[in-house]
Amino acid sequence: MQAAITTFATLLVAFAGLAGKAMAASLAITPSSVAADYRDTITLDINGLLSAQTVLVEAFLDIDGNGRIDSGDTLVQSFKVTDGQALAIGGVRNLNVPGDEDGLANGTIRAVLNFPALAEANKAVARFVYRVSPVTNGFELATAAFTITQPGYAQQVVGKVTSGGSAVPYAFSFLIDPALNGGPMVAALADGNGNFTLKAAPGSYAVLAFKAGFVSDFSDPPVITVNAGATVTQNLSLTAADRTISGRLSDRDSDAGIAGVQLTAESDNGLFTLVFSDGSGNFVIPVSSGSAQWGLYPSEKDSARLGYLSLMDDYGVDISRGDVSGVSIQLPKATALIYGTLRDDHGNPLAGVTVYADGDQYEGYGLTDGGGQYAVGVTAGTWWVGPDSDELAALGYLVQSSQVTVSAGDARQQNLEARSVTAHLIGRATDDGGNPVDDACISAWAYPGGEADGQTDDNGNFSLGVAGGTWNLRLCDEDELQRRGLVPPVLTYSVQDEVDIPNIQYVARRATAHITGWVRDNTNAPIAGMGVGAYITVNGTPYESYTWTDTAGNFSLGVFNGTWQVEVNCWDLQSRGYPCVGGQSVNISGTNGTANFTVQLRCVGDCGNNGEVTVADIVTMVNIALGNLNVSACQAGDANGDNQITVDEILTAVNNALNGCG
Repeated sequence: MQAAITTFATLLVAFAGLAGKAMAASLAITPSSVAADYRDTITLDINGLLSAQTVLVEAFLDIDGNGRIDSGDTLVQSFKVTDGQALAIGGVRNLNVPGDEDGLANGTIRAVLNFPALAEANKAVARFVYRVSPVTNGFELATAAFTITQPGYAQQVVGKVTSGGSAVPYAFSFLIDPALNGGPMVAALADGNGNFTLKAAPGSYAVLAFKAGFVSDFSDPPVITVNAGATVTQNLSLTAADRTISGRLSDRDSDAGIAGVQLTAESDNGLFTLVFSDGSGNFVIPVSSGSAQWGLYPSEKDSARLGYLSLMDDYGVDISRGDVSGVSIQLPKATALIYGTLRDDHGNPLAGVTVYADGDQYEGYGLTDGGGQYAVGVTAGTWWVGPDSDELAALGYLVQSSQVTVSAGDARQQNLEARSVTAHLIGRATDDGGNPVDDACISAWAYPGGEADGQTDDNGNFSLGVAGGTWNLRLCDEDELQRRGLVPPVLTYSVQDEVDIPNIQYVARRATAHITGWVRDNTNAPIAGMGVGAYITVNGTPYESYTWTDTAGNFSLGVFNGTWQVEVNCWDLQSRGYPCVGGQSVNISGTNGTANFTVQLRCVGDCGNNGEVTVADIVTMVNIALGNLNVSACQAGDANGDNQITVDEILTAVNNALNGCG
């Protein structure tokens, strides 16, 4: 008996010892090393978990390359994944959000990351350390190293990053298209002495660098030509930041911080820097007083990986009075899905192409897989969905976008087709004084033929690939046009397949005055980010000046002498639940003009967006409540935005019908 008691006591001690120890989880990354031009996936295998356990996966830039996470290392990725779960909306997998791909709550997670869909700094030549930690139920932290190496090219660019004559250690350097279209072609982390190496295919590149605490100048970067087998030396200089913009990136609905998201900051004169949100979503962006106006933009890739949409336009900040704090950037969680395939006009799938869903304030992001399949997370509403024009142009195709309306909780299939380029619009862009409009975005579009985007060179020359159809040609970066004081014409051409149109003389007129004003609702509250345009036709040629209201609802449009029609974008208004507002005629004759707009607040039940609720509107809402119609038939009836029509909302609409809107 005594022996049995002793044995039992021994077991109790053993179990007590086990209870005091955390579980031993493990993390393995396959492959553990890839080249910077890798185009496939990486797999994270996490073992030793409890069934259905949720874990936090984080990636840190291992700045000193010692294989450990030190205090100076930067959080560059963060997401949660639950054993046995993978995000689906409307029964369709959201391909952007990592999940447990084995589909079993078995204490093992297999999460897959699409390497090309990672944010730019996550794909730089450097070493990273991934860490897995428990959200609930403790276990010992598990880490694994992941290395990105130089692509396998014989030619390279080498140099040193400095500031004020001193080396800048561990700065990022990168090569990019000289027209500054798209992301880096290759990026690398410099060593502790600021020295960097970038291997790339032969070609011409702009060379730039960035590091938190400094700003780089994107307005006039050095451009080099790399010949086969050559080593080109190009040193780079950064400017120390003297001001900061600080704030928080958070969930629009819950206000929870969004961690590990890349944020870029770019000024109106081309200064640039990049940081990441910390584990609580906070960020501090060192910037320069060399420019008062800065635009912040959270990475659409990081946002999509976390199940969020990103901003359609950057978040504007004015630092003219000093450091700015308390900036709040809130992103909505995707509640609906648009998915499908991208194929060319011969039925071949196009892999590795970015697909965007553009809305009023936000955009969704996706990337086609090897079979051309994509998925883009959105919210309820109407979206323009299409592939990235620059990426398609590089492949010899034209963009063709589609309009898609989707409800919360639903997945809508929309297959996309890319048309082959069969002709070109070739010419030169100048102002009305004969000066070249250099390094400017220029675009051609046709319906339903698609869109072709390009860039003018240093002399204003351009060539856009198009196909048979009627095409409209226009300079296309509205903010840049306003900064340059240019008012672009819209030129129309009838194109035949296999026949180029050369010698186009595209002449933008210089603005000699401005039409200023504001857009407010009927409570005098400003409406920010609302599109406003001014339009005129001179000798049969239409001209357009376009911009967006600032945070105070104000706008300024560059114009020249003549009578202009000024309008608030009706689609922008309706997408926010406002009725359209009439345009105003403004005559300019040597002086500035003014146009102010007051729009009605959203009227619950006004399905027609005409400022009143009718019997037909109420009948529509009742049918939505009964399930006979989708809520998109009367989005104005959904007062609380939950994608449902309730009895209370119908009663509110009846009250609006009896007493009037507003």
